[in-house]
Amino acid sequence: MPFIDPDKIIIPPNRYRKDFSSVEKRAEDIAKVGQFVPILVKEQDGQLILIDGECRTRACKLLRRKVWYTTNTEGQIDVSSEYQHRLLELMSNTARQDMNTIEKSVAISDLDRLLKTIHGQAGQSHTRELGQEGWSAEKTANLMGYKNKGTVQTAITIAAAAQTMPELAEAKTTSEAMKMIQTKIRLEAQTELARRSGEIKQSGPIDDPIEYFSKRVILGDCLEGMKKLSSGIISIFLTDIPYGIDYKTEVLFNNKSIKKDLTKKVAGLYHDLPEDIFPLIESVIQQMTRTGRPNCYVYMFCAYRYWTHLSIIFEQYGFNVYNKPITWVRGNLSNGTLESGSCNCPGNWPASNTDCILFAYRGNTILAKQGQNDVIICNSLLPNNKIHSLQRPIQLLVELISRVFHPETKGILVDPFAGSGSSLAAALHFPGLEFFGFEKDPDFRDRAVSYLVNYYTEMYNPKLDPIIDLELE
Repeated sequence: MPFIDPDKIIIPPNRYRKDFSSVEKRAEDIAKVGQFVPILVKEQDGQLILIDGECRTRACKLLRRKVWYTTNTEGQIDVSSEYQHRLLELMSNTARQDMNTIEKSVAISDLDRLLKTIHGQAGQSHTRELGQEGWSAEKTANLMGYKNKGTVQTAITIAAAAQTMPELAEAKTTSEAMKMIQTKIRLEAQTELARRSGEIKQSGPIDDPIEYFSKRVILGDCLEGMKKLSSGIISIFLTDIPYGIDYKTEVLFNNKSIKKDLTKKVAGLYHDLPEDIFPLIESVIQQMTRTGRPNCYVYMFCAYRYWTHLSIIFEQYGFNVYNKPITWVRGNLSNGTLESGSCNCPGNWPASNTDCILFAYRGNTILAKQGQNDVIICNSLLPNNKIHSLQRPIQLLVELISRVFHPETKGILVDPFAGSGSSLAAALHFPGLEFFGFEKDPDFRDRAVSYLVNYYTEMYNPKLDPIIDLELE
């Protein structure tokens, strides 16, 4: 068994593996039980060039011990060309379990591209050289032992997107990475549509939708923004608070719900623990008391478990709270069907298909629509139509507003936590109802503006074709 100083192994640049956080653990294992598998190197011009085993090589460097190696000639492996060298590196790396999502996707994508270069592109006989059989993603999948070509095509998409989406490095799985890519495609489509709609002559009352909605989705902390408002001007508060239900801070592991590690910032993760959220919500309610008209209404989406707590706070500040939540049931009233519910612990609890809405008012108010049920059945948005994880359907929000806003009157609606901007879009259906909201996250604020521009444009103009190309494939 030949051994050599690892410093004498030439490691080519631009290899696929970038994450070497496991090297220390690998070094500990080698120190305890030795090196079970040799690294693979290519002999060239009196040098040993690494093909497979960079982690093992780095681990041996860390331990200051020689590394066990084998060569391409000993293994009778053909690396006579650069293509063959890259093919060996790619095949060995794509088989590894400890590669991260981006590394593995890039490796699979490059393997597919390399094989198509060697054998020619299947279905394009006019471009193939004599003797080339033609290669396809399906053949790459068969070579790698995957069930179908979908795995290869997904890897190609992720690898292409990773060039312009550094945030994909946070994805733990290919499924998570694809969701991030799909979200980006939707958001870029929304932004492009908003830009194009700004170039169209509007048949509605707003001349410049981009400017108009940019002023109505205010970037900044809602509490600081509300403190700047005049007293007694708001007639309706409609909001979906950051919940205080540890949204996405718990994961299911072996049928048990465990807390995620919140010491590291994770894209898309809501840091909404009750101890962080409730002081903010109480301060916002205090500002509602000051900025609301003597006769005003509040709709607040919240967790069922915290409805009582929030009701007490509202009552302490002089609001009358309906004695139970208004319940939104996800389903279709016309045909009596319900959507499937969701549950993190199906072995312990039923699936939830409802949302809780706290309803409160102040003063001598009279409902615009009287005797309405405290249960509203309305379909939720399809995931592909969402620009925010907790986006509510316009139909539901329009129904809520219609119950309290009297036609032929004037008023102002405010959403302290604007999110997707759906509450503001719903307000567009009510002439005489002005509106604005606050959003502290710049990205979500831009999404909300684009969403509102597009929604308004579709109300008054033919729908634009959502042309967007990220050159993923």
